[in-house]
Amino acid sequence: MLDFDPTEKDYAYREMQTRSRATAIEQLNLPRLVADYRQEDNRREDNRREDNRREDNRLIENREFYRREDNRRIQEEEEAEAAAQRQSDNSKKTGAARRLSAPSLRGRSRPDPQAVKRKNKQRDRQVDLEAQRITRDMERMIRDTDRQSALEAQKMMRDLKQLEQPIESQNR
Repeated sequence: MLDFDPTEKDYAYREMQTRSRATAIEQLNLPRLVADYRQEDNRREDNRREDNRREDNRLIENREFYRREDNRRIQEEEEAEAAAQRQSDNSKKTGAARRLSAPSLRGRSRPDPQAVKRKNKQRDRQVDLEAQRITRDMERMIRDTDRQSALEAQKMMRDLKQLEQPIESQNR
């Protein structure tokens, strides 16, 4: 503890209790302690700045690392998709088409226009057949629903007539 009489320097004593140590000691005119505390405060501030700088650098490095990892992962996924697409394209081709699409012959020959027309016609026929099948199914469902509704209506009429008969016999 500092050697001073609190009653003698009451104001400085209250200041020391409520303000920072360096400010209170400065009020007591103790220059060496003031310099020591200021130096300590400056050292703490420098350490805090250095810690903040290190933390900022660490965050920047982490951000860059994760950005590189994301880019690498995205590139791998794109390469895998491209490889899968090439594989599926190759598996769809016949032997002659595969030979024609070989890298050495690529761009030199075009597919046979008649073959393309045949494929398009076949695809159109398949689409038309599927559309007809769906239309037939929908019509069948509508007919079945209409039949079911008619049967239910007939049953309700029968039930109503059966209910009316006892009432008519009671009224007579």
